[in-house]
Amino acid sequence: IHPIFKWFEKWCNDEYRHGEFFSLLMRSQPELLQGVNQRWIRFFLLAVYATMYLNDSRRADFYSALGLNWREYDQRVIRLTNNISTQVYPVTLPVDNPQFFKNLDACARYDALSRQLDARGDAISKLRSARLKSALGLRLFSTFRLPAQVTTEANRWQGLAGFPNYPGPRMHERAVSA
Repeated sequence: IHPIFKWFEKWCNDEYRHGEFFSLLMRSQPELLQGVNQRWIRFFLLAVYATMYLNDSRRADFYSALGLNWREYDQRVIRLTNNISTQVYPVTLPVDNPQFFKNLDACARYDALSRQLDARGDAISKLRSARLKSALGLRLFSTFRLPAQVTTEANRWQGLAGFPNYPGPRMHERAVSA
């Protein structure tokens, strides 16, 4: 379709290796995964998910042109990313809590309305936009305050069936026997 896709597989594999490196780095420093750092983990995950959700809501027409519903797509990606995060993090976000995506949907609405008001440029519109941005911030804070999902052996990510480069949960056994 486009020359950029010649490098797409290599780029994806490179991103995968970056994730694996980050995973090993975090596991080698377990103190970074304890105590108050668990709040930073949740903050980091929420920042990533909310940024993606808001950016993609702004590009709804693009996703529609591809035959995708941006919201359904993002929710699947967020759920998968949250699952993958359990291979490293002791806590993740409660993405199955109905309030989680209810809050992100409200943030997307507030963002769209705020952007419309900002485009007007008058003082009243700017004040209304500021109020919406504050409401957006409060929704994100409310989302952050939802009880964390604790990682256990029962819910730790074990790999994705059919994922071509992931060696699966027995990777260490293969390395030892090799």
